[in-house]
Amino acid sequence: MEIIKEKDHLKAKQIIEKFKIGKSEFFEIFKNEITELWLNRNGSTKRKIRKTVNEEINETVWEWFVDARSRNLPISGPMLQAQDKDIAEKLGKTDFHVSNGWLESFRKKHGIFFKAVYGDVSDETVNT
Repeated sequence: MEIIKEKDHLKAKQIIEKFKIGKSEFFEIFKNEITELWLNRNGSTKRKIRKTVNEEINETVWEWFVDARSRNLPISGPMLQAQDKDIAEKLGKTDFHVSNGWLESFRKKHGIFFKAVYGDVSDETVNT
């Protein structure tokens, strides 16, 4: 209780030295208070993900990508862009333009790296 009372009058380093406690112990004592203070100053702990105008297209492309990768199909950037354009047309988005900027944003958002896919691809998956 003495440590808690001193918090308003002394700095963390001074309290640690006065009571001969470790930094970890000090921060454990005030963990909830420190977390609450940080949240009040900085807002939420989670980063807000912005929705794009064409979120429906992006979600559909992501589903296609996950399905294709689960079947071990190789996918390149131009293939993703072509799929994106095809889906936009099917959804009636005539003013939609596929750009390299879109591809880069999509890649970063989903953590996609274009690497070689190893393994056999059956004839059934190639024709799909």
